[in-house]
Amino acid sequence: MAHIQRKNTIKITFPAAAAKPTALELHNCVDAELNITPDQVEMIQLNTLERSIYLKLTSVTQYERLMNTYEGEVNFKYDNQSIIKVSFQRADINAITMRIFNVPPEVENNLVNQSLSQYGTVKTIRAELWSTQYKFPVNNGVRAVRIEMQKHIPSKLIIGGYTAVIHYPGQPQLCYICGESSHLRSECPRRKFSFPVTVAGRKPLLSEVVGECQQTYVISLISQQI
Repeated sequence: MAHIQRKNTIKITFPAAAAKPTALELHNCVDAELNITPDQVEMIQLNTLERSIYLKLTSVTQYERLMNTYEGEVNFKYDNQSIIKVSFQRADINAITMRIFNVPPEVENNLVNQSLSQYGTVKTIRAELWSTQYKFPVNNGVRAVRIEMQKHIPSKLIIGGYTAVIHYPGQPQLCYICGESSHLRSECPRRKFSFPVTVAGRKPLLSEVVGECQQTYVISLISQQI
């Protein structure tokens, strides 16, 4: 049977370790954080299996406004005033929103798309802005990428010659060299070079440190192309 997609619906997901919110806390958060009125909401559905809320809007205009404003993560406040970050994603397609940091605007979106294509299908790329509460509500250097992910993306990735920092909800710790989740960089089997240390435990020379960094950088570039 074909999967019927939701329409104009936002999926808000709580972290696994987060305390279970009350129904009143959920309604208060929708009211306080999202700045919408009851006439703009068609449904608030709880899914305890997924630890999620499905929020269906009455119009596509309101839906897109909220997604463009909050897509990725949003604050959730409990009655005890504690605040956590919850995932804020579109429910109509099987995709997540990831954020890319430290890449300048001179690196064009088509190059970002090309770098991410080995991990899934990129749907949209948009530049984020500083909020209007700041004096200069301009591009803040962060790109929000909507992607149908086929495998997890490393937290660091070379894009256009820059070391981009990648973040998305549910992101596991991956090895920076090979991208696997079974180990970290220090234990990677592809990391064939290490500092030479004598029995006396001498400190490595500067030339050895530079050589190690150069070799690791080359390995990292190669691993991104695999």
